[in-house]
Amino acid sequence: MNKKQPVQLNTARNKKLDKKTYIIVTGLVIINLVCNFFEPEIIGHNNKYILYFFAVPVTAGILFLAYFFRKRLFHEYKECRFLSDKILVPCFFLLMGLFFSYLTFGLAGDLTWVYLNKTAAKKNQTEVVTCRINKFANNSYRRGGAKMYFTFQNRSESFNISNTMFKEYKGSAPKNYQLKIEGRKGIWNYFIVDSYELEEIGK
Repeated sequence: MNKKQPVQLNTARNKKLDKKTYIIVTGLVIINLVCNFFEPEIIGHNNKYILYFFAVPVTAGILFLAYFFRKRLFHEYKECRFLSDKILVPCFFLLMGLFFSYLTFGLAGDLTWVYLNKTAAKKNQTEVVTCRINKFANNSYRRGGAKMYFTFQNRSESFNISNTMFKEYKGSAPKNYQLKIEGRKGIWNYFIVDSYELEEIGK
């Protein structure tokens, strides 16, 4: 009986840890979804954003998690008996670290990015930019559903649109319309969208 007790305790601890992890992950996912829902629409592109507000925070998060859980990671790796396990287990922990880092450090980077854009936009006047419509698409099997694609700063951008709006314009030629976007410049020529309207060319 005494020999089995440590195993039982270890199993109970693992179950408790798994339950806490599940609650934490669920909470983080909900927080990310809520934050994304209330974020302003920002269009534009710059590699500095990918580097400073995504790659750096997420990488820092992975390194932090690896250091914080280094003892457990080392223990789990030490328990691996087969070569396949020694390869797959580190890959699994790396993916888990990437996921956790994205939900935490990635969110922090994104919120910082939005804050800096809002702060910069407050100093700038409202502008109206006109963009060419590329297409209307309803990829219901993909993320986002119905979208309106347009060109901004020589790059393709998109807005989510309602199914009603898509049905209204799906049979129309995109070249007959243009998109007028009202908003303010943020940092690095990004543009915070206040509103937009679609108008027929020639009217």
